[in-house]
Amino acid sequence: MQFYDYLMFKPESQRNFQKIMDLMLEEGFEICGLYHVPDWKSLSEKLYKGQLNSNQHFKVSFESLAYIINDLFGNDAIVAVVKGNNGLDEQQ
Repeated sequence: MQFYDYLMFKPESQRNFQKIMDLMLEEGFEICGLYHVPDWKSLSEKLYKGQLNSNQHFKVSFESLAYIINDLFGNDAIVAVVKGNNGLDEQQ
């Protein structure tokens, strides 16, 4: 079994996405797949559910950030599945 890492690029990263991909390739990351996320805010809420439920400061900060990001850049994100030189594999 192999393990992979993922990176979620929030909506504001879209304008520099190709540059980010080029830098990742230069650093030796293997990009195994790219996936469109049409609703970044909802996915983020699921990923951070524990913190949103247990930390009121985090919840308020997240809601403010999500509002600004959605207003300025939209709600689309990209998830990159990557394998890097220091990533996990079945021997570790």
